Amino acid sequence: MTIQPGKFALALAISAAFLWVICSTLVWISPEMMMSMTENMLHADLANVTWQMTFSGMLIGLVVWAGFAAVIGGLVAGIYNRLAGRSA
Repeated sequence: MTIQPGKFALALAISAAFLWVICSTLVWISPEMMMSMTENMLHADLANVTWQMTFSGMLIGLVVWAGFAAVIGGLVAGIYNRLAGRSA
């Protein structure tokens, strides 16, 4: 079985964009809860850090993370296809 790198990259980009919108919405609705969750996930004290949610920042993050996910998806699919071809 081979993975089509373009389609896999697009699937990851769409997934990352979807998760980014959900996360950004949660930060906008409940910044204190999300800051607490982030502190727990990073094992860090972020008491002196504040969220600065802007629409342009949300859009830039959306594009950047979706782009990173697409590149990673393309790489993963390409590596998988090469490895799968060697074991056949």
